[in-house]
Amino acid sequence: MPLKWIKPEVFMRYKGVKVYYTYPDDMLEISSEYWFSFDGSEGETGDYEHFDVRNIALDCGIVPFDRCNPNDKKRAIRKALDEGRLLYCMPSIVAKEYYEKYGPFSHTLGPIPGGDRNV
Repeated sequence: MPLKWIKPEVFMRYKGVKVYYTYPDDMLEISSEYWFSFDGSEGETGDYEHFDVRNIALDCGIVPFDRCNPNDKKRAIRKALDEGRLLYCMPSIVAKEYYEKYGPFSHTLGPIPGGDRNV
């Protein structure tokens, strides 16, 4: 039986960026508690496009952080976006536009969109 692709649900929006739930093993009934993505398009995505909000909270110094609280997850993602820590997870066109609008950032990890420098 052929399967039909369904766009993932949006977890949050911030500064024009959509953060999507991810679904382990493509099971749409069960979204991941901790893994999110900036890519809601159909097709295979690379691992770089997914991130674990628990690691983001730790990197950003979010204390206290309740990993089961959606508001804490959103707070961690907002802070990471404000600090430029998630550019490497975004599809390149989204990262480039976000960097041009809100950058430069002091905590950018990976290549700066549209540049050749690693920070």
